[in-house]
Amino acid sequence: MEHMAETLTTAKDYNEKLKANVFINMSPTNSQSEKLEARKLLKEYPEFTLLKSVIYERTAYRKSYAAAVGVHEWNDYKAKAEMSYLLMELMSNV
Repeated sequence: MEHMAETLTTAKDYNEKLKANVFINMSPTNSQSEKLEARKLLKEYPEFTLLKSVIYERTAYRKSYAAAVGVHEWNDYKAKAEMSYLLMELMSNV
């Protein structure tokens, strides 16, 4: 993360309006401790905006990829909701 933060700082020399959003991906569905630890780590880097969206480790992502379809075309409503929330959050930050 430190290298990415430095790279972002350098890039902002060329584009002051550059924004960097980050979110937690592949979070375990059965444990909150890893997600909380990741949030704590990411908050140490003010260069990044930590989104509220969390993408959990779900078989739906692997299965939809293997079937060559998007997660919205798959039958897992939780995975669909996670992606929809992430997309809405990203679009609201534009």
